[in-house]
Amino acid sequence: MADTVLMILIHCPHCETNHLVGYRSLVEVQNTEYGPVAFAHCPHGHLGFSPRPAERHAAV
Repeated sequence: MADTVLMILIHCPHCETNHLVGYRSLVEVQNTEYGPVAFAHCPHGHLGFSPRPAERHAAV
């Protein structure tokens, strides 16, 4: 049986790009009026965040 891997899409304002990171990069999850927002470190060590739900729909 395979292990489940949690991946999170975050936006890093310093790198000005999106990164797909694993759960080990996760710093915090907050419930906001827009829905849950995750904060995680990008592969370069900067703090990024998951897009808000409105931004997710606009990107699709």
